[in-house]
Amino acid sequence: MIRATGTPAGQFAPMVTGRLTAMLGELPAMAAAVDSGEHDADGSSLRMQAAGFGNLLAACRDVGVDAALMRPVRDLLDEAVARGHGEEGLSALVGLLHDDAGRPA
Repeated sequence: MIRATGTPAGQFAPMVTGRLTAMLGELPAMAAAVDSGEHDADGSSLRMQAAGFGNLLAACRDVGVDAALMRPVRDLLDEAVARGHGEEGLSALVGLLHDDAGRPA
């Protein structure tokens, strides 16, 4: 998407580095949530993520970028909300991918 807007990737990299670093710091808490089954949203519920993901896909379309790699994530988010997990955090998605959740592995 960045390239499609004419922004050099090298210019974008520093902008995303901070967010990716923050995400790495969240991994221990996410792992603990997966292990405990307690998927607190901490301000970013699956319902919110699903709503925002639609905007991301629309932005891809607007700049002419194929969102094929992102559509399965949107589908998973939508499924999580439909199954009643909308107020939980991202760690709840693990349960939807596990074959005990009634979904093929």
